[in-house]
Amino acid sequence: MDDQLYDVYHLRDLRLLRVLQLFLSFIMVKDSLLNEICMLNHLRYLFFGTEVKSLPSSFSNLGNLEILHVNNKGSTFVLLPRIWDLVKLRELSVTACSFFDKDTDEPILIAEDSKLENLRALEQLVLSDSKDTEDIFKRFSNLQVLKFSLKESWDCSTQKYWFPKVDFLSELEFLNVGFESSNSNDSGPSVATNCSWDFHFPSNLKNLCCVIFL
Repeated sequence: MDDQLYDVYHLRDLRLLRVLQLFLSFIMVKDSLLNEICMLNHLRYLFFGTEVKSLPSSFSNLGNLEILHVNNKGSTFVLLPRIWDLVKLRELSVTACSFFDKDTDEPILIAEDSKLENLRALEQLVLSDSKDTEDIFKRFSNLQVLKFSLKESWDCSTQKYWFPKVDFLSELEFLNVGFESSNSNDSGPSVATNCSWDFHFPSNLKNLCCVIFL
């Protein structure tokens, strides 16, 4: 939609909405409209396209949200810390999302009791070699579906590729992983070569899909 038409649409009066789908072919959600969406505290399902970098603080109002799909057309979408407020969330899929903001060195403080025990599906993550990643996964103890792409995975200190340990996800049944063929940030070999890996998969895993991006 043309930017001039954004002010025509207002959602704040639709307080009882439970399902909202805003397709990119119709409208790109910007900050002002996203803040109105955050007033709809009865929402159970939300799908929208956006270029914002992260969820606003007002997203904590959506405590009844169960399914969140975001088609992100901007930079990598930062999930933390807002997702901890969505305690009923069962399915989370955000195009090219990350737990942390890689453009800043400022740490994100996480409360020890922050968990999403109802989350069953987490998709389209972008992961790098981070010790914090595995600690975050432990807070999604009931995941059944996990999909992520792995970047910056060569560990120079061990001369091995790094892969997050997920064996503690006892409910995990489907795992989809995308690998980059090489790392532009170091001199590590291509993932297509025969190098050492250290995998830790849960025994309940039923479907494993790995794709190498050349």
